[in-house]
Amino acid sequence: MITLENLEDRLWSGAVILQNVFSPSDCINCFFRILLIKRLSDLFEEESYKAKPRFFIPVISQWNYLQQINWKYWQGT
Repeated sequence: MITLENLEDRLWSGAVILQNVFSPSDCINCFFRILLIKRLSDLFEEESYKAKPRFFIPVISQWNYLQQINWKYWQGT
């Protein structure tokens, strides 16, 4: 389980990395989208163990898949 302090550290580190790429308001939107994707992915994994899930997330949109993407390729570096 992630602690609040650990989450804050990770978010701050991400903000520092992205500050040269995005404006501050775009960074906030980016973080909220990432948190939403993570939460939906977690809910989907929990629901997938039950007989009738409430929603479906394609494999390429699930958090575990997104973590494996080489983001440097997409950034062009």
